[in-house]
Amino acid sequence: MLNAEDALGLQEDLAIMQSNRRRARSAALMAEEATNATAAHRMLDLAEVTVQKARADLAAANSSRNDLNAVAKATREVLHMVMEEWAKATGEPVDQIRARVLNMVSRRYDKLVDEAIARGSILIDKRRDPELSKQRNWYIEP
Repeated sequence: MLNAEDALGLQEDLAIMQSNRRRARSAALMAEEATNATAAHRMLDLAEVTVQKARADLAAANSSRNDLNAVAKATREVLHMVMEEWAKATGEPVDQIRARVLNMVSRRYDKLVDEAIARGSILIDKRRDPELSKQRNWYIEP
């Protein structure tokens, strides 16, 4: 049997042990949270690098697209100049020459698009897009 003094001592020892256990749990929890925070920080850094790479890839793709647009525009302008020169040289109306040439360009374009669709390098056939048709005044429907 415990006397009052021993019971009080035991109670103090239990309180100290519980306090130490709480401190140990708290330290372990803080260590776990620090580990989780470090892992989360690494994930955020990785995500930032991924986003930066995606932005750089998009900028490069846009640059390539803009370059191709410039090539296409220059080609069309030169083609129209050649059609006008052809009309002057032959006396044939430039509208007739333009219709024949643009029909040839349109059929070649159709062939190349059909091949690209078959390969899977073009996923959507934009030839039937009414909005795009307004922008492509050179394209002649088959």
